[in-house]
Amino acid sequence: MNDNTNINNINSENTVNTKAKSDPEIDNCMNNLMKMKFSEKSTKVAVSFRKTCFIRDYETEVVEADTEVTFDHEISGAEREFVATALQAQMEYAGYAGLRSKKLISEKEFAERKKDLATSVVSFANKLEQIEGPGSVAKYFKD
Repeated sequence: MNDNTNINNINSENTVNTKAKSDPEIDNCMNNLMKMKFSEKSTKVAVSFRKTCFIRDYETEVVEADTEVTFDHEISGAEREFVATALQAQMEYAGYAGLRSKKLISEKEFAERKKDLATSVVSFANKLEQIEGPGSVAKYFKD
């Protein structure tokens, strides 16, 4: 390993430091990767969701969903990840709501997953705004 690299942030005991601070050079590299466009004529973003709940011995309830969106123009990596995250959140929310209504998951599990999904979407929305500029998220919300 190169002594000048801090990608893995190895401490003196050769363990990975999980409380590592963000490296501006790596952040810049990732931001540039998220800005990339691949000059496609159309771009598909596909996501899937699967949740298995155990009802009793040898009996399960499985919720599965797949969806995709096709854009007629190229989109950046940041846009692609935001759209994928938002689609995933919509599908999972609907799936978890159905399972909750059947009482196959608890209110607490539903609330925790809903919070996780919202946090994830907000995180990617913030990243998209940071990379593509103000208003880049708003175009995905129609009246």
